[in-house]
Amino acid sequence: MPKDSYVDFHNHNCFEIVYYVRGTGEMMIEKDSYRYGPGTISMTRPKLYHDERHDEETEVIFIGFLHDDKPAHLTSGIFYDQNGTVLPIMQRMKRELGAPGAFHAEQMDLLTGQVVMELLRLQHQPAVETAGSKLHYAIRALEENYLHNVDFRSLSDLTGYSYDRFRHLFKEHTGLSPLNFVIGKRLEHARQLLISTDDTISAIAHDCGFSTASQFGDMFKRHFHLSPSQYRESYRTAH
Repeated sequence: MPKDSYVDFHNHNCFEIVYYVRGTGEMMIEKDSYRYGPGTISMTRPKLYHDERHDEETEVIFIGFLHDDKPAHLTSGIFYDQNGTVLPIMQRMKRELGAPGAFHAEQMDLLTGQVVMELLRLQHQPAVETAGSKLHYAIRALEENYLHNVDFRSLSDLTGYSYDRFRHLFKEHTGLSPLNFVIGKRLEHARQLLISTDDTISAIAHDCGFSTASQFGDMFKRHFHLSPSQYRESYRTAH
């Protein structure tokens, strides 16, 4: 999928798994926003509206399937292929679809079951502890305080890195500079307010830390390819 492309809100009658092989961007499942990057997997349950925006040229492998939530409930969201176990199975499925062999349907069922089991393991295992990472601390600090004024140089001091090194590592980890990360979080918050409230565009711009409604509108349209009012109307029409 090309850089800066956008897939509008839609849903499916089946479960959908998307493996992001390369590229960065973000998606929304109903009212929850997620960022994706290489090695992440999105899981969307049936009937849930979702969209997708690509910051970079993005390569994906995706499947749609039926599932009865046995042996466990599949949860919608973004997950990281920590041990690299899911990608080889998805790649094998892609090859099988490209050149079907004997017992094709049975093979696809088997591979789909393996992907589901690996995803269940990712969803139900304890989260990897990253409290000791100062970079992760900085990312969490921005995630919790993005609506406030941020002193990026002071934050870089807390990580123990120079400001330039901090920006480089931050972008390497998230795909965005610290400033663009904060702007993205503000725009995500604004998007949620647009679809969940009747607040005016000016009020949302102010609440999300933008200087003016005009600045907010320009950034929002650059980010989502629709003006705030168009986005609100598109979402409500889809629902």
